[in-house]
Amino acid sequence: MESVEHLFSGFFIKTSTVAVARSLVDETGARFAEDVRTCEDYNFFWRALSQRPRVKYLRSADTRIRATPGSLTRRKNGREISRDNVTITSRIMRGPLDPALQSSLGETRYRAAQELLARSRVSGPRFLAETSWLFKNLGGARTCRAALSVLVSG
Repeated sequence: MESVEHLFSGFFIKTSTVAVARSLVDETGARFAEDVRTCEDYNFFWRALSQRPRVKYLRSADTRIRATPGSLTRRKNGREISRDNVTITSRIMRGPLDPALQSSLGETRYRAAQELLARSRVSGPRFLAETSWLFKNLGGARTCRAALSVLVSG
């Protein structure tokens, strides 16, 4: 058994790589989010993990993901994926979390916000629209930090 803190630090849990006991699903009420097109599995996994911070897992990559040109996460919908990542991480962070998990998930959400802004940086109007959306979802300080980091690095 290991801490799951590093599992909250990225978007690398894949549905085909997880086995979850039915009792965990029943106890935590974890479900796939139905209001987003991507990242719905993160809502499920992070909600379950936030309530059971000690689980068994393998660090090795034992599953192969076959991405086809039509795969949802491979199409040119990076903006939607980044927005869904921010939405799901924000939703999980509203619940009670261990401080280390809160911090780790906060950094993951921040990187998703940066990615969203970086994708829209080439278009002034789109950058402003995404900044406005983030402001409503993350607040001013976090949005300003993400926007400045993207503008300075670009």
